[in-house]
Amino acid sequence: MIECKIMKFDELGEQSDIEVSYSFQETPFGKCLIGFIENENTQKAVCYLSFTDNNENEILKNLKTKYSDAKFTEEPKKTKELIDDIFYKDTSRNVTPVQVLLKGTEFQMQVWEALTKIPMGTLTTYEKVAKSIDKPKATRAVANALKANQIGYLIPCHRVVCKSGCNKFGWGVQRKVNMQEFEVQYLKNEKPLKE
Repeated sequence: MIECKIMKFDELGEQSDIEVSYSFQETPFGKCLIGFIENENTQKAVCYLSFTDNNENEILKNLKTKYSDAKFTEEPKKTKELIDDIFYKDTSRNVTPVQVLLKGTEFQMQVWEALTKIPMGTLTTYEKVAKSIDKPKATRAVANALKANQIGYLIPCHRVVCKSGCNKFGWGVQRKVNMQEFEVQYLKNEKPLKE
Protein backbone atom coordinates (compact mmCIF):
# COMPACT_ATOMS: atom_id res chain seq x y z
CA MET A 1 0.00 0.00 0.00
CA ILE A 2 2.28 2.77 1.22
CA GLU A 3 5.76 3.30 2.47
CA CYS A 4 6.44 6.02 5.03
CA LYS A 5 9.44 8.27 4.84
CA ILE A 6 10.06 9.62 8.33
CA MET A 7 11.11 13.22 8.86
CA LYS A 8 11.51 14.81 12.27
CA PHE A 9 10.15 18.26 13.00
CA ASP A 10 13.58 19.64 13.91
CA GLU A 11 14.80 18.66 10.43
CA LEU A 12 12.67 21.47 9.00
CA GLY A 13 15.40 23.86 10.09
CA GLU A 14 14.93 27.47 11.04
CA GLN A 15 11.48 28.02 9.61
CA SER A 16 9.51 30.69 11.38
CA ASP A 17 6.74 30.69 8.78
CA ILE A 18 5.46 27.12 8.97
CA GLU A 19 2.12 26.65 7.25
CA VAL A 20 -0.10 23.67 8.00
CA SER A 21 -2.62 22.82 5.30
CA TYR A 22 -5.57 20.78 6.54
CA SER A 23 -9.12 19.61 6.03
CA PHE A 24 -11.55 16.93 7.04
CA GLN A 25 -11.72 14.00 4.60
CA GLU A 26 -13.43 10.63 4.34
CA THR A 27 -11.35 7.45 4.61
CA PRO A 28 -12.20 3.74 4.68
CA PHE A 29 -12.30 4.16 8.48
CA GLY A 30 -14.53 7.19 8.72
CA LYS A 31 -13.90 10.90 8.68
CA CYS A 32 -10.47 12.21 9.59
CA LEU A 33 -8.65 15.49 9.95
CA ILE A 34 -5.43 15.46 7.98
CA GLY A 35 -2.75 18.12 8.12
CA PHE A 36 0.47 18.47 6.16
CA ILE A 37 3.41 20.80 5.81
CA GLU A 38 4.73 21.48 2.34
CA ASN A 39 8.43 22.15 1.86
CA GLU A 40 10.07 24.40 -0.72
CA ASN A 41 10.08 21.49 -3.23
CA THR A 42 6.29 21.15 -2.82
CA GLN A 43 6.71 17.78 -1.09
CA LYS A 44 3.97 17.20 1.43
CA ALA A 45 4.78 15.74 4.86
CA VAL A 46 1.78 14.51 6.87
CA CYS A 47 1.99 16.02 10.33
CA TYR A 48 -1.46 15.04 11.60
CA LEU A 49 -4.06 12.39 10.80
CA SER A 50 -6.73 11.89 13.43
CA PHE A 51 -10.07 10.14 13.09
CA THR A 52 -13.20 11.89 14.25
CA ASP A 53 -16.43 10.68 15.77
CA ASN A 54 -18.49 13.87 15.96
CA ASN A 55 -15.66 15.75 17.71
CA GLU A 56 -14.34 17.83 14.81
CA ASN A 57 -13.85 21.04 16.81
CA GLU A 58 -11.82 19.23 19.46
CA ILE A 59 -9.58 17.53 16.88
CA LEU A 60 -8.99 20.79 14.99
CA LYS A 61 -8.11 22.45 18.29
CA ASN A 62 -5.60 19.63 19.00
CA LEU A 63 -3.93 20.18 15.63
CA LYS A 64 -3.69 23.93 16.18
CA THR A 65 -2.30 23.40 19.68
CA LYS A 66 0.35 20.96 18.46
CA TYR A 67 1.55 23.49 15.87
CA SER A 68 0.72 26.66 17.79
CA ASP A 69 3.23 28.83 15.93
CA ALA A 70 2.02 27.80 12.47
CA LYS A 71 -0.29 29.48 10.02
CA PHE A 72 -3.29 27.28 9.08
CA THR A 73 -4.92 27.05 5.66
CA GLU A 74 -7.87 24.86 4.80
CA GLU A 75 -6.96 22.91 1.62
CA PRO A 76 -9.67 20.34 0.74
CA LYS A 77 -8.34 19.58 -2.75
CA LYS A 78 -4.71 18.99 -1.72
CA THR A 79 -5.68 16.93 1.33
CA LYS A 80 -8.05 14.82 -0.79
CA GLU A 81 -5.15 13.99 -3.13
CA LEU A 82 -3.06 13.00 -0.12
CA ILE A 83 -5.84 10.81 1.32
CA ASP A 84 -6.19 9.10 -2.07
CA ASP A 85 -2.43 8.43 -2.11
CA ILE A 86 -2.59 6.96 1.39
CA PHE A 87 -5.70 4.82 1.17
CA TYR A 88 -6.63 4.25 -2.46
CA LYS A 89 -3.61 4.46 -4.73
CA ASP A 90 -2.70 1.23 -6.51
CA THR A 91 0.91 0.77 -5.48
CA SER A 92 1.31 -2.79 -6.70
CA ARG A 93 3.78 -1.58 -9.32
CA ASN A 94 5.40 1.52 -7.87
CA VAL A 95 5.50 2.55 -4.22
CA THR A 96 5.77 6.28 -3.69
CA PRO A 97 6.72 7.03 -0.09
CA VAL A 98 4.37 9.24 1.87
CA GLN A 99 6.40 11.60 4.02
CA VAL A 100 5.46 11.73 7.68
CA LEU A 101 6.59 14.56 9.94
CA LEU A 102 7.06 13.46 13.54
CA LYS A 103 6.85 15.89 16.44
CA GLY A 104 7.30 14.47 19.92
CA THR A 105 9.90 13.45 22.48
CA GLU A 106 12.94 11.48 21.35
CA PHE A 107 11.48 8.36 22.98
CA GLN A 108 8.10 8.80 21.29
CA MET A 109 9.74 9.26 17.90
CA GLN A 110 11.87 6.17 18.46
CA VAL A 111 8.71 4.15 19.20
CA TRP A 112 6.79 5.61 16.25
CA GLU A 113 9.65 4.82 13.86
CA ALA A 114 9.71 1.24 15.19
CA LEU A 115 5.99 0.93 14.44
CA THR A 116 6.58 1.72 10.77
CA LYS A 117 8.79 -1.37 10.56
CA ILE A 118 5.96 -3.73 11.56
CA PRO A 119 4.90 -5.45 8.34
CA MET A 120 1.44 -4.68 7.04
CA GLY A 121 -1.12 -7.29 8.01
CA THR A 122 0.81 -8.47 11.06
CA LEU A 123 0.37 -7.76 14.75
CA THR A 124 2.87 -7.40 17.54
CA THR A 125 2.79 -6.61 21.27
CA TYR A 126 3.86 -3.61 23.33
CA GLU A 127 6.58 -5.83 24.83
CA LYS A 128 8.02 -6.67 21.42
CA VAL A 129 8.03 -3.01 20.43
CA ALA A 130 9.91 -2.16 23.64
CA LYS A 131 12.47 -4.87 22.89
CA SER A 132 12.85 -3.67 19.30
CA ILE A 133 14.06 -0.28 20.57
CA ASP A 134 16.36 -1.89 23.16
CA LYS A 135 14.20 -0.85 26.10
CA PRO A 136 12.65 -4.17 27.16
CA LYS A 137 11.32 -2.80 30.47
CA ALA A 138 9.62 0.21 28.87
CA THR A 139 6.35 -1.50 27.96
CA ARG A 140 4.18 1.08 29.73
CA ALA A 141 6.16 3.95 28.20
CA VAL A 142 5.69 2.37 24.76
CA ALA A 143 1.93 2.21 25.38
CA ASN A 144 1.95 5.90 26.35
CA ALA A 145 3.87 6.78 23.18
CA LEU A 146 1.25 4.96 21.11
CA LYS A 147 -1.47 6.88 22.92
CA ALA A 148 0.30 10.16 22.04
CA ASN A 149 0.51 9.30 18.33
CA GLN A 150 -1.38 11.85 16.25
CA ILE A 151 -0.67 10.39 12.83
CA GLY A 152 -3.18 7.57 12.70
CA TYR A 153 -2.79 4.66 10.29
CA LEU A 154 0.53 5.90 8.85
CA ILE A 155 2.18 5.41 12.24
CA PRO A 156 0.49 2.02 12.65
CA CYS A 157 -0.52 1.78 16.31
CA HIS A 158 -3.33 -0.47 15.10
CA ARG A 159 -0.74 -3.25 14.61
CA VAL A 160 0.08 -3.35 18.34
CA VAL A 161 -1.99 -5.40 20.79
CA CYS A 162 -1.68 -6.41 24.43
CA LYS A 163 -0.41 -9.93 25.00
CA SER A 164 -3.38 -10.36 27.37
CA GLY A 165 -5.77 -9.85 24.46
CA CYS A 166 -6.88 -6.36 25.50
CA ASN A 167 -7.26 -4.29 22.35
CA LYS A 168 -7.35 -0.59 23.34
CA PHE A 169 -7.16 2.13 20.69
CA GLY A 170 -7.55 5.90 20.97
CA TRP A 171 -9.79 6.06 17.91
CA GLY A 172 -11.99 3.14 19.01
CA VAL A 173 -11.47 -0.61 19.15
CA GLN A 174 -13.75 -1.29 16.17
CA ARG A 175 -11.76 1.13 14.00
CA LYS A 176 -8.56 -0.69 15.04
CA VAL A 177 -10.06 -4.04 14.02
CA ASN A 178 -11.26 -2.51 10.74
CA MET A 179 -7.74 -1.27 9.98
CA GLN A 180 -6.27 -4.69 10.69
CA GLU A 181 -8.86 -6.38 8.44
CA PHE A 182 -8.33 -3.75 5.71
CA GLU A 183 -4.63 -4.56 5.56
CA VAL A 184 -5.17 -8.32 5.51
CA GLN A 185 -7.72 -7.94 2.73
CA TYR A 186 -5.40 -5.65 0.79
CA LEU A 187 -2.59 -8.19 0.99
CA LYS A 188 -4.94 -10.94 -0.23
CA ASN A 189 -6.13 -8.87 -3.19
CA GLU A 190 -2.93 -6.89 -3.83
CA LYS A 191 -5.05 -4.04 -5.13
CA PRO A 192 -6.74 -0.97 -3.66
CA LEU A 193 -10.09 -1.43 -1.96
CA LYS A 194 -11.79 1.68 -3.31
CA GLU A 195 -15.27 1.07 -4.65
